[in-house]
Amino acid sequence: MPPLPASEWTSPKEKKSLLKAADCRPELRIARDRNGIHVFAEISDNEFAQPYQQERMWLGDSLQLAFDVDASKEWDANNQGFGFKGHRCFEFTVGLTGSGVQTYCHYAYDPVLKPGMAENVTATVTRKGNVTTYKVFFPWKAVGLREAPRTGSRFGFAAAVNDLDSGSRKALCLFRGIVESKDPVRYGSLYLTE
Repeated sequence: MPPLPASEWTSPKEKKSLLKAADCRPELRIARDRNGIHVFAEISDNEFAQPYQQERMWLGDSLQLAFDVDASKEWDANNQGFGFKGHRCFEFTVGLTGSGVQTYCHYAYDPVLKPGMAENVTATVTRKGNVTTYKVFFPWKAVGLREAPRTGSRFGFAAAVNDLDSGSRKALCLFRGIVESKDPVRYGSLYLTE
């Protein structure tokens, strides 16, 4: 799959979060296999800063990824007992911290999975020159599924690249629902192909 280039990413509408693609250039690839979802991202950025850990990693240079595995279903605003309006939705941040690579689950709208350090997600983050490379693997169970979904299934998806330059965090977004508000209704769609 070709990467989603920097030209596809946008800044949030919040002025304090505006980031020009020229200041931070992300490329993202997503693939799936029978075991889970693979995310590969290369972020060109002249300055790397990640002084935070765990639930606060999003404040520094990091990659946020969000999934809605029930995107093919209608929203059910009255369904307060299961998921987010009846959907299983998850948001993760991956970062290279002073303690090494960490993956944190900010929310898990799922009856079994809980927020916290995502021990079942495999991630590597490396920095070489001005490029930070993220390789992240989410087993299906990390997003609330027992097995691989069928080809043609639709997932809700959003991504944000956070950039901490000069003490001020800014972001670039692929779809909405992470930075401006925590709203899975605003995610884009991914269709699972062969």
